[in-house]
Amino acid sequence: HGPRLSEADAERIAQQVGTDLASSGDLSAVLQMLPIKAVRSPSTRTAIAKALSHVASSGDKANTLQVMAPNADPELLLILVQAAETLPSSGDKANYLLATAAEYLSSGRESLRNAYFHAASTLQSSGDMANVLISAVPYSHATQQIASQIVEGSKGLASSGDTENVLISLVSQRALSPGNNAAILAAIQRTMTMASSGDRANVLIAIAEADLLTNRELRDAFTKAAMALPSEGDRENVLTVAAKSR
Repeated sequence: HGPRLSEADAERIAQQVGTDLASSGDLSAVLQMLPIKAVRSPSTRTAIAKALSHVASSGDKANTLQVMAPNADPELLLILVQAAETLPSSGDKANYLLATAAEYLSSGRESLRNAYFHAASTLQSSGDMANVLISAVPYSHATQQIASQIVEGSKGLASSGDTENVLISLVSQRALSPGNNAAILAAIQRTMTMASSGDRANVLIAIAEADLLTNRELRDAFTKAAMALPSEGDRENVLTVAAKSR
């Protein structure tokens, strides 16, 4: 171990690497070696954000972000997730979000939570986005709003099957719990914009079987969603299950 890097040294290095190093790999290697404790001042952070923008390789940038995230404070985490949004590869971006879910979702900080779901909304692949949203489900036990944010995030999914997987995960992992009426209502209403009648019916059946229809507003919304099902058979199935679980 050599002498500890001072804040001024870290800033100078971050500023220099962004201009001096042409290779994505070299730039990433230097950034990964900067001690997080030396990246505290606003000017150093600005230099880091700028250096990250010069990393051309999606894989190198994703690696660097993942190395820096575990010990980062909230401000640096915001810089990192904004850099992650610019990753050209949907897989790299999803991997970053999957690897850092705890950093963004377990602190109870609204700014981190919102930044995380914003980054998730920029994923190019419906499958990647579904995986990221499903990985966020366990965090909704501590922070109720996360369940609503997952339902909202599911509106960006191109695939009806992916949407079904996300909503059913919310039910099966008990993230939609009696009392979290806003999220339950949002999930019921979300089914009405899904393409597949069968997928919609599966979600509604899961909600009814989990005994989540605890008040008049939820029951009315549920009936409306059931009646809106394009397939008569699906409609009948959903209403039969709902009648049994009342």
